[in-house]
Amino acid sequence: MQGDVSNTQKPQTDGNSRPRKKAKVAAQKKESSNEPSENEQRDNSETIKENVKAHETTSTKRRVSARLLAMQERERKASLSADSTKSSSSGSKRSKSKPRTSCKKDQFLEFWLRKDTILTVSQFKLRPQNFKPTIHTEGLAPFDIINKNDDTKVSNYITDICQHLFQKEVRIPLHDENLNITFTYGAEEIIFHPCLISISFQNEFHPGKYIDRQVDINSKMRAILVDWLVEVHMKFRLVPETLYLCINIIDRYCALKSVTRSRLQLVGVTALLVACKYEEIYPPEVRDCVYITDRAYLREQVLNMEQDILKTLNWKLTVPTAYPFLLRFIQIVNATELQAHAANYYMERTLQEHELLMYPPSLVCAAAVVLSLNNADIYRAEKIKNPTLPGIPTVLLEYTDFSQGMLLKCAEEIARYVAEEPITASRRQLIAVKKKFENKKYGQVSSDIRNPVYQDLADACIRNPH
Repeated sequence: MQGDVSNTQKPQTDGNSRPRKKAKVAAQKKESSNEPSENEQRDNSETIKENVKAHETTSTKRRVSARLLAMQERERKASLSADSTKSSSSGSKRSKSKPRTSCKKDQFLEFWLRKDTILTVSQFKLRPQNFKPTIHTEGLAPFDIINKNDDTKVSNYITDICQHLFQKEVRIPLHDENLNITFTYGAEEIIFHPCLISISFQNEFHPGKYIDRQVDINSKMRAILVDWLVEVHMKFRLVPETLYLCINIIDRYCALKSVTRSRLQLVGVTALLVACKYEEIYPPEVRDCVYITDRAYLREQVLNMEQDILKTLNWKLTVPTAYPFLLRFIQIVNATELQAHAANYYMERTLQEHELLMYPPSLVCAAAVVLSLNNADIYRAEKIKNPTLPGIPTVLLEYTDFSQGMLLKCAEEIARYVAEEPITASRRQLIAVKKKFENKKYGQVSSDIRNPVYQDLADACIRNPH
């Protein structure tokens, strides 16, 4: 055994292997000592990003300038060629040279340069002087600049959207466009043109007052239905647009069809189903609608009523409801969060009142916003000492073209309806909207904030005349 062990040969190793390992370890330590720390790496990366961003900005400006110069040069050459063609003899049959049309990239460049243009009041207001629905208004209103990088606000298109909705709202195809109508608001006499305002008139999108034409239902039954729909709307957690569209569908259908009181709830729940299909991502099913009516109607009845509603309305569901105008007016007057909640509360409270259908939705929204701005109790809740009520903001008058008398008359009626609670014949209070806005989500504006006082608004308008 010892002989075998002694005869085994050990593996030969290079004599210089150990110094080489030491040199390699020393080189690694030297490299690790030369590596920068994490803070230094972060600073270096931020510096590199800033340099790259500055370089990209500079290069973009250079490209834009170069493209503009190229466009100007092409236009100059085109004009020279056109002038030379005109100066030629009339007898010559030389074909006129057409100026070179700009390519799509140049058109996109022009739009990119003009999209941040600040519009004037005559351009961005609801009723511009030369409204053309097929032409896009390029530019931003002054109060849309802050939201130009927010895609959900669609700042580049909101001017056209609101102008289009307003034109659809005030259109009266059933009456003579040359007819002028005179209304008296208090001591002020105002002349309206049907193409500008549709007060107490019916069109295809705004039904006006219709309950007198119904035989079996009245305005109190309509208020009960709307109060119940507000509760269902809260239970299903639907978006606000659904509620406004639902009420619009009910009013337009009842303005065209005679409805019995036994089928009024069926019209309401079916209108809610149609509005949910239009507005919601996940609308409720038909069986849900049957369930919330305590199975008073069958599934087939709901489906048949859905067909009847859509045929009666000629499938026109893209209508100018009050909610888009409400959001727009709140943004224009730069209302606080509590003032915005109050304006929403006043608007939803007006949905129950049939008498307010004599006004177009945009006018009711403007009056509700004005009431919220002149509620002194809101300033107290926001801890603002010695507030000065603004009256009717000038920007709102310029944007809507409504007169001060129109807004004051509508605001007076809204304040009166908000202060009182509707009561049914069985002495049941219709307070679904009030309960909804008692939630902390809405700042408890229906319970902790005093109801709007019309006299405060009237006094503020006297102190701040327009």
